[in-house]
Amino acid sequence: MEQSTIKTLDAGLTEALRVDPAKTGEAARPRREMNLPGALGDQARAPRRIAGGFAGLSEDLDRRMRDWRNMLRVLDQQRPQLEAAELQYDAAYETLAKIVPQAQDTGKALKAMIATTKAGDISEDLAGQFSRNLKALEELEAVAENLTTTMLHLRSSWEQYARSIIKAQKMRDVVGGDNA
Repeated sequence: MEQSTIKTLDAGLTEALRVDPAKTGEAARPRREMNLPGALGDQARAPRRIAGGFAGLSEDLDRRMRDWRNMLRVLDQQRPQLEAAELQYDAAYETLAKIVPQAQDTGKALKAMIATTKAGDISEDLAGQFSRNLKALEELEAVAENLTTTMLHLRSSWEQYARSIIKAQKMRDVVGGDNA
């Protein structure tokens, strides 16, 4: 920064800190902008009052920093849970893909045996085929229950993660809004 810019800034800040708008009646009048040459341009102006003073500003910044740190911790904790839930869901679907053909095959074999038995051929083990089909259907039911539970866990994890992301976005928007 040029030496003249520093002097202008120093003079403007000194004036802003000395003047109490409440005592001078200046609070009702529009504020003047402090013109700064150089990179900051004509848009920069020093605040007339800092709510809570420098201690209030420091406390606000500390609070925001804690909020961001906490949000980072929450997201760091939720991300592995979400990834684990996705892996469980994928594994459950792979198991389903294996058991469905088995259940269908035992069902087709049972249907064929029933048809041959109706035709008078009782040489095949119909009771054994009923048992195999029942076992395949029970496995299918267990996989379906596991898949349902896994899907609900995945949904819950996604909803928690999405809420955290939305909250972080709102925090970012507030910070962006303060700077705009």
